[in-house]
Amino acid sequence: MTDVAALDHRRSENSSNFRMWEDFMLPISTLKLTRHYKRRSYLFREGEPCDGTFVVLDGDVALSTANASRRPIDLGYVRAGAVIGLCETIGASTYQTSAVAKTDVTVHLIPKRDVLSLISDDPATGMHVLQMLVGDFSGLYSRIRRMRCRRERSLARLLQ
Repeated sequence: MTDVAALDHRRSENSSNFRMWEDFMLPISTLKLTRHYKRRSYLFREGEPCDGTFVVLDGDVALSTANASRRPIDLGYVRAGAVIGLCETIGASTYQTSAVAKTDVTVHLIPKRDVLSLISDDPATGMHVLQMLVGDFSGLYSRIRRMRCRRERSLARLLQ
């Protein structure tokens, strides 16, 4: 899952994307890098060059971004099964969020060049990635709608 859209998902909801990602990784299984991060360690920081896509295998990862005055905004966290950094791997040169290990974390890092190569060489893989991104954007739209509804209810209470 990508960063923001993954926030509302629990481990069981991530499992279908995790299986899809494992299918995607099969052809490059020798190229993935397993990394371990201690609690409070950064996987990556907002603005750093994008190295690739992370698949969280174990542990919790907190996501955040900075506002205009560089104050951190907590975006929540993701768990095992989440895929983070996919959007940046495909379309950006730097990470758009920061990811910090809330617990000890194990991830697979799939280098950017390998992700891009596999997507361009294999239409089925490209379709899997597209399905993952569509699911992420649908989740993001739902989150935005919920936020808007809460804000409207709060405003209605104030006006009563």
